[in-house]
Amino acid sequence: MLRDLSHELDYLQWLAGKPTRVTALGGNFGALDIDADESWVLLCDLGGRVGATISMNFLDNAPHRTIQVSTTDTHYEADLVNGRLLVDGSPEEFVCDSDHTYREMHQAVLAGSYNHIASWQDGCFVVEMIEAVERAAASRGWESLQ
Repeated sequence: MLRDLSHELDYLQWLAGKPTRVTALGGNFGALDIDADESWVLLCDLGGRVGATISMNFLDNAPHRTIQVSTTDTHYEADLVNGRLLVDGSPEEFVCDSDHTYREMHQAVLAGSYNHIASWQDGCFVVEMIEAVERAAASRGWESLQ
């Protein structure tokens, strides 16, 4: 599951930066009779500035993917399944079809513009983070990240 839904880890890096350490609970608990992990809850330390939580599972009957960011001034909630953005509870209008980001990424690569595209290093960090999450769950402790 961590590898299937790794975009949540990409979003964390993009929105808040790279965590310095992580702890987690998760795995396969036998609820779904599948071989894959069923659920994970991650707690990420972003260098003492702020923390982040990530919760993901295959247990929900109704699919949903949301990102919530709270600052001292504003609360944002992005509903990735339904394409909605709430700012302090009020809907913000935006139009974005499901292929928009893919088109933008390919156009940027073809134009040689890599400023807003995840790098090889970003991808390697996500793999490192996944491995740290698995170690943290096994040890029931914190794992440091580079």
